[in-house]
Amino acid sequence: MLLGVTGDGVLPADVYAKIKADALSKVRGTVQADILKKTKRRIPAFSAPNSHCD
Repeated sequence: MLLGVTGDGVLPADVYAKIKADALSKVRGTVQADILKKTKRRIPAFSAPNSHCD
């Protein structure tokens, strides 16, 4: 039964470290992309800096 057991308690340390690093790098990129999308929606000039200068 693995419920309530973390990965580092089941996998060898080197395997767990590799999986953790890979997962965190992907999650961080996704979070950054989401923040950028939200910023672009809130501030239209953010995606086109010269659009308000006529």
